[in-house]
Amino acid sequence: VTWYQDLSDSRCRADARIRSKAAELTSGLTTEEERIRALFRFVSDGLQYQTTPFRLSAFVPTEGKQVLRERYGDCKDKSALLCAMLGSIGIRAR
Repeated sequence: VTWYQDLSDSRCRADARIRSKAAELTSGLTTEEERIRALFRFVSDGLQYQTTPFRLSAFVPTEGKQVLRERYGDCKDKSALLCAMLGSIGIRAR
């Protein structure tokens, strides 16, 4: 676990665009569960799943900000974006 956290943590950080999108998607939602569901739905349904073998490796996720900008990624890439978005609204995720 520590090995993977060392590889991925820096790629799961929110920038201004991620914070803005997370705030937009959760605006008006009152419970933590509603906010988590809204962000999950966006990442799950709103971004295309696509494997990209030319990226860094099979283990290192693409930075969340790049996934948001390009609107696609594989499971680890989408997970990095979701963790960044959740963190930006005060929900700890790994």
